[in-house]
Amino acid sequence: MNRIITSFIIAFTLCTFQSVRAQKPVNILLIGNSFTAANDLKSIVQNFYTAGGTIANAVAYAPGGISVGDVSMGSAAHMNNPEVFDLIRNTEWDFLVLQDNQGRFALDSGKFPNPALSKVVEGHLMIRDSLHYYHPCAKMIWFSGWGFKDEDTSMIDSITANYRVLNDSAKDVIAPIGPAWRRVILERPVLELWSPDGAHPAMTGSFLTAAVIYGTTSGKDVTINPFNGAVPPPDAMYLKLAAQQTLADPRIRVKSNVDGVKSIPVTWVDPELIGPAGHKEYRWYLGNKRQATTTSEIWRPSKSGNYTVWVKDALGFWYKSCSVPVTVTTAVDEQTLPGRSLTIRPNPASAMVTVLLPEGDQHQKVSCFDWNGREITAPASPVSGGLQLDLSQLGAGIYLLRTEGGARQLLEVVH
Repeated sequence: MNRIITSFIIAFTLCTFQSVRAQKPVNILLIGNSFTAANDLKSIVQNFYTAGGTIANAVAYAPGGISVGDVSMGSAAHMNNPEVFDLIRNTEWDFLVLQDNQGRFALDSGKFPNPALSKVVEGHLMIRDSLHYYHPCAKMIWFSGWGFKDEDTSMIDSITANYRVLNDSAKDVIAPIGPAWRRVILERPVLELWSPDGAHPAMTGSFLTAAVIYGTTSGKDVTINPFNGAVPPPDAMYLKLAAQQTLADPRIRVKSNVDGVKSIPVTWVDPELIGPAGHKEYRWYLGNKRQATTTSEIWRPSKSGNYTVWVKDALGFWYKSCSVPVTVTTAVDEQTLPGRSLTIRPNPASAMVTVLLPEGDQHQKVSCFDWNGREITAPASPVSGGLQLDLSQLGAGIYLLRTEGGARQLLEVVH
């Protein structure tokens, strides 16, 4: 039963995610410099979404030569620029793709970051924190790009490695653009990805970059997207395949946390935080600081603040929740955790369910909560060993039933 509910939660979350996207545009903000501005990358990304059946609104802020945190740039550096933070605040973004000076990320790992030159990690985290403050469910995407044409692929490898160093602290999602370029360079060296200056992308390079960004953010198979843009169809088909193969590579997928782009449900039902059941590991964070690691989807925090949870599935992929504001009003009593389970029959259900209560709880009220932590009214009448609940007024979805004594179980409502 737990496996069924867990599968439904994941399916329900993804279906909800996709249905919401169908109802409103996907809003994507790209912040970078001339590498982002070249060939109008934002429009290529937007056209991928349109061809895939989803309306998207892509906006770019990409003044030439600007990086995230170069000390010498003063207020022009993205981390110090009020215009950047105004852009982040003023639109309900779903994704922010941040492209820095890739030369900063090409430094040897022993010199990255060099605080005398650039506050590269600090700048990235400042922009990420601003995004999450104004839009808790938005996803931060790091633009892990390419090197110079006259360098071998070791420059791409250094950039890739240092974005993973960044993500050790940031714990967001890396768009593996550089690894996709590396694949094409090795497989089809005659296919020119660079413009004549050997640094900026040609249209083919921008198309490959957009394909990776689209695949990373949408979670869709890039190869079945019909968009070719200004790239000859045979080349476009190959570039989409290269992007998809890169995104599907298990090693790249885990190290780039590509699956972290998916949202997972987590809710606060005082005094507990509740994530989706059935995962191998749960890491609970207050801000960016880990508070606890559990094997249960239920955890009781000891202090107030904005919490997120990371969950690890059986394949080793990590998924991150939106942040949830928590106000702690009761002291933590570890002996009450993780609590007893209710028995619900039938489950899933559409009209009426019987809730069998644990011994000692049989005269207690059963409360029903949705995934936003709001208590929902479900008329109850006593039956032998528990209560019968009328679900006719509840919408389809997943609900938490909990007694005053802490016994709990998830209920799937279908209509």
